[in-house]
Amino acid sequence: MKLNKLIKLIRKIKPKNILIHQNSFFELKELINNEIDSKIFLKTSDLKYARQVNKDIPVNLDLIVYICDPYESLALGRLIINQYIEKNEIIVIGKKKSGIKQIVKLFNPKRKIQMGDINAYYIGKQKSVEINIKEYNINIKIKDIDLNIRTEEGIFSYKGLDQATRFLLEKVDIWSKDEILDFCCGYGPIGLYFAKKYPSSKVDMLDSNLRAVDLSKMNSKLNKIGNINIFTSYFMDAVKNKYDVIISNPPTHAKLEEVCEFLHKFRIHLKKDGVVYLVINKIVDYERFAKEIFSKVSIIAYRGQYKILKLE
Repeated sequence: MKLNKLIKLIRKIKPKNILIHQNSFFELKELINNEIDSKIFLKTSDLKYARQVNKDIPVNLDLIVYICDPYESLALGRLIINQYIEKNEIIVIGKKKSGIKQIVKLFNPKRKIQMGDINAYYIGKQKSVEINIKEYNINIKIKDIDLNIRTEEGIFSYKGLDQATRFLLEKVDIWSKDEILDFCCGYGPIGLYFAKKYPSSKVDMLDSNLRAVDLSKMNSKLNKIGNINIFTSYFMDAVKNKYDVIISNPPTHAKLEEVCEFLHKFRIHLKKDGVVYLVINKIVDYERFAKEIFSKVSIIAYRGQYKILKLE
C-alpha cells in the first residue's frame, strides 16, 4: 500500500491521538507508526483481530482512521463512522471494491486520495445521521427439522440459508450422542440443526465475530435448544474439548497460513475416531493441505460449485 499521500494528510491534521478502527489491514499501524509523531490506538469489533488491540483508548481522540471491511455491510460501515462523526475528524480507507464509495457519500467527504486499489476519504466533523441495521427473520427447513432464525444485515447469508450450508446439512449425518463442534458458526444454522435433531448430542459453536455469536445465542433461545454451548474464539484458540465431529462452512477467503492453522487445530481437538466435514467451493484446494495433516482425505459429495470434504 502506497501511503505517502495519506501520511501527508495526517501530518496536516496534526493529531496527538489517532484511533484506528478496523477489522482488517492490521499492518497499517506498523506502516504509519514510524512516519507520524502521534500515539496510535487500535479498536476492533471482531475477536479475530482482538489479540493485537490496545485495551486503554484515551477519551480525547483527534483523528479516527476507519478501515472498511469488504465482508461487512454498508450499513454497518456507516454506523461505525456515525458514532465518531460529531467529535472527530475521520479518514475512511478501503479497497475500491469494498463499497467504500457508497459508505462515505452519506457524509460528504472533503477529499479523496487514491493509492492503487485502495481509496481514502477525509471527512470533517458534522452532525450524525440516523442509520438502522435491518433485521431479518428466516425459516430453515431441512428434512424433518424446522428452525426459525433471526439475522441482521452484514452477517454472512443474512437473507436466507446459503446453498453450501444447506448442501452440507442435507448430506452429512452424525450419531445421536456425538460431541460436535460447529466452527465459524455465523448465526447458527449448522450447530442448531444438529442440536435440535439430536437432543442427546452436545454441540459447541464458535465464531470470531461478536455479532454472529450474539445472534447464535438469540437463535438458540428462539428455538428452545439447550444442548449447546456458544462462545467467541479466534479460530480454535478458546477450544478446550475434543470432539467426535467438527463441521463447518469455513471462511474460504482466509489466508493460507490461517487455513493450515485451523486444520492442525482440528486434528488436535478430534477424538481418536473423530471426523471433520467441510463444505467449500470446488476450486478451493483444501485437500492438498489436509493430506499432510490427516490420515484420510476424501470428497464425499458434489453439488453445483460445492464439494464436501471428509477428513479422518
